[in-house]
Amino acid sequence: MAHDADTPQPGALPEFCLRCSAPIRPGRGEHYEVLVVAVADPHPPVLTEEDLQQDLDQQWRELLSQVEHLSAQEAQNQVYRRVQFPLCQRCFRQWIEDPTGHLPS
Repeated sequence: MAHDADTPQPGALPEFCLRCSAPIRPGRGEHYEVLVVAVADPHPPVLTEEDLQQDLDQQWRELLSQVEHLSAQEAQNQVYRRVQFPLCQRCFRQWIEDPTGHLPS
């Protein structure tokens, strides 16, 4: 499992490759610590004239009702996420060339 880099965890990152479970020996230069940062669409919303004529107070109330059951961490995870995980050299070379695993072989 990837380590959420924003949440302190007891102990260090796993000492095995997250893809193939090969042992990782820190300090030997044999692996990569991969850091992934994902953010929700950072662009300002596109508003139409019709949007501007809507009841903004009502829209805010609806939005708040959709997220009121979430913890602060769950709400933050919907807009910003940072995870860190170890990969051995072989898995890193494969992953960095095709992070989504969808390129043809």
